[in-house]
Amino acid sequence: MTSAAALVTLHRRRWSAAARLRRAMVECGLVAGDTRGRLLAPRAKLRARWQGCNVTLRWRMPPGITMRDVLQRQESLESRCECELRVWEESGVVVTEMLRHRIPDHLSYRERYGPPALQGAS
Repeated sequence: MTSAAALVTLHRRRWSAAARLRRAMVECGLVAGDTRGRLLAPRAKLRARWQGCNVTLRWRMPPGITMRDVLQRQESLESRCECELRVWEESGVVVTEMLRHRIPDHLSYRERYGPPALQGAS
């Protein structure tokens, strides 16, 4: 049982969506230093909420990191996490939604918009 718990912990810290996004935030410079010289990274708040392939995460940013800083690095974060990010702020907490659905190579007009409208129909 101990090895299973260790595997779950390792997954959460290394391979989960939150871990990947946190690592990308640190690599993009969304960190601040404290008085002891340590780097303070963004901290995930609560658990990730999954809806299909999409993940919603709430982050407490270190002091000095603003929403503008996050938005300026959004494209870099998206490329590092291989997803699209929607980012907004709620009550001082940065909320990220990782949109991870694959875009199909080909999508026909009929699949997207349905059958064509009949001529003369109103």
